[in-house]
Amino acid sequence: LDFDVHHGNGVAAYADEEARVMYASAHQAPLWPNTGDDPSDQGLLGNRLNACVKRGADAVEFCGAWDRCLKFVADRVSGSNGLLVVSAGFDALLEDPLAQCRLRPQDYVRIGRATKDAAETLGVPVVLGLEGGYSTKVGDAFAHSIRPWLGDDADLVEVEAAPKLARRVEVCESNQLPEPGALRCVS
Repeated sequence: LDFDVHHGNGVAAYADEEARVMYASAHQAPLWPNTGDDPSDQGLLGNRLNACVKRGADAVEFCGAWDRCLKFVADRVSGSNGLLVVSAGFDALLEDPLAQCRLRPQDYVRIGRATKDAAETLGVPVVLGLEGGYSTKVGDAFAHSIRPWLGDDADLVEVEAAPKLARRVEVCESNQLPEPGALRCVS
């Protein structure tokens, strides 16, 4: 499963080669990488869904697309012999400079709750992988998306400001992978 304004063309290509993988993506179309624009394209094995939203999609439209993704997978998963792997992208936020959707951080509570409910109904575990987002509100959106797993059913979540960090990690040689010991903390 994938909620992100960009279509996951790499995972979609993998699903075309692996019948045990169901791939459903809620994304803005058209938009880079210019794949997944055809909602009727179910892939080579019939195991993919493109739940496209148009430029300017709000939470109702985007969450509706996500619900279609969850239903697509639920209709094809039997028993508890599965795993929901979710590529969780937060670039559908209104403030994101690379896309044109209009979600607010608190809208991600609905996506998190729907995902949790689907996993519980199917009896399968969930893995959430943070995918992206280019707004300063990504942290808030992520925090809202995981609230249902933390037992908080509120639609609105107050997120505290992140603490100031006293130290940071710096890579010494940026043009190559760091050797063991090349990372150091600096004040």
